[in-house]
Amino acid sequence: MNKDLLDGLTYLEHERGIDRESLITLLEESMLDVLKNSTPYKRELTVSIDRKTCEISSYAKLIVADPVEDPSSEISPEVAKKRFPQAKVGDEVTWTFDDGTFGRIAAQTVRTKMIQKLRTEERRSQCGQYKDQVGQLIHGEVKHISKDGVTISFNSVDGYLPREERIPGENFEIGELVTVLLTDVDPERSGPALTVSRRHPDFVRRLFEREVTEISNGTVEIRGLAREAGFRTKIAVSSNEPRIDPMGACVGVRGSRVRNIVHELGGEKVDIIEYSDDIATYIANALKPARLNEVKVNQAKKEVVVNVDEDQLSLAIGKKGQNTRLATRLTGWRIEIIKIRHEEAPANDMASMMKRAIDVVSSLEGVSQAEAETLVNNGFVSLEDIVAAEEYIDAMATLPGFDLQRAKEIIAAAKDAMNG
Repeated sequence: MNKDLLDGLTYLEHERGIDRESLITLLEESMLDVLKNSTPYKRELTVSIDRKTCEISSYAKLIVADPVEDPSSEISPEVAKKRFPQAKVGDEVTWTFDDGTFGRIAAQTVRTKMIQKLRTEERRSQCGQYKDQVGQLIHGEVKHISKDGVTISFNSVDGYLPREERIPGENFEIGELVTVLLTDVDPERSGPALTVSRRHPDFVRRLFEREVTEISNGTVEIRGLAREAGFRTKIAVSSNEPRIDPMGACVGVRGSRVRNIVHELGGEKVDIIEYSDDIATYIANALKPARLNEVKVNQAKKEVVVNVDEDQLSLAIGKKGQNTRLATRLTGWRIEIIKIRHEEAPANDMASMMKRAIDVVSSLEGVSQAEAETLVNNGFVSLEDIVAAEEYIDAMATLPGFDLQRAKEIIAAAKDAMNG
C-alpha cells in the first residue's frame, strides 16, 4: 500500500473539496504527461493507480520486431528477452516501468502539473453553480477597471463586463456593488470565467421580473421588449387577470417600481405600453406619446402606414428616429410614418422629403437603394443621423438586412461624405 500517496489524497480531498476519484484521475493524467517525456516507448502508454491501495503501475504495450523500425512502439528481441525469455518476433509484450522512472525531477514535474490540473478542476467546480444562472441577474463587487472592461468578483469566481456591454456613460468604482446579467460561463477560458452584460435587453427584462411581483408570478406577462441601452427602452405587457392593470402593476404605487428600474439603468427612459393582439392598436401604443390619425395595416407584407398630423410627426419619429426604430423592433412590423397633407400644405409633403432623403443616403458609396430606403424609413434621414448612430450602433445593426459590420461601413461612408 502506498501510504504516503493515500494520505496526500485524503488531505486534498478535504482541503480542496474534490472527490477521491477525480483526484486520482488528475494524478494519473499528470504522471502520464511526465512519462511521455521521459521514455521513448509511446505505444498504449498507461499510468494506473489502484483505487484501494494507491499502488502505481505504469507500462507500454510494445511489439517485438527485428529490425526495429519504430522505436516508439517496437522493441528488439534481444531487449525483450531480458524480461520475457520466451518472446519472439511479432509478440506483444507489456513493458512495465519501475518506480525509478519517476525520479526527483519527474516527481516535481508531476506535482506542478497536478497543481495546474487541480486549479482547473476547482475552477470548473466553482463555475458549476453558475451554469444554471445564465440569462439571470447576479450581483458582485467591482474588482478591477480597465479601458476595455470591468472585472467583477462573484464570491470565488470572477466575471468580466466588456466595455461594449456597459450602459453608455456609466462609471464604476473599485468595491462598488453592481447588478449584471450573466451571459456566458466558460471555466476553460483564461481570465474571468463569467461574461456579464448590462446592455443586453434581457437585463431590463430581469429587472422587471425582480421588481414586479405580478410578472414573477405570471399574472402579468412581458410580450415584447426593445432597447437602445442608455437611451430608451420600450416594453409591452399584458395581464392574464382582467382585474389587474398590467401597466399599473409595472409602474407601482406612485411610480416606485419603475423608478427603481430607471435608477438601476442610470436614468434610461422606459416606456411601458399595453400589448394588444390587434396590430393597429399595438402600433398606436408602441408609437406613444405621438397621437396617430390612422393606421393602415398590410398583413401580407407585415407593414403598416401611419398617418399623423404635422405637430405629431417629430414625436412619432423621435429623436434621430429612435421612437420609430424601437416601435418597429418591439412589434416586429415595418412602420412607415406619413404626415397628413392638408390643402394648405406645401407641395413638399412628407413623401417628397422621404424621397429626397433616400436619394441622399443612396448616393453614399456602396449603399444600395434598398438599404437607403430601410435607413430612411427607420429614422436615419440624413448623413448627420447616420454618423450620430455610432453612439448606439446596435440600433442600425439590427435593421433588416444589416449587421454590425455593415452598420460600421455605412457610418464610415457617411463620415467620408461629410468630410469630403
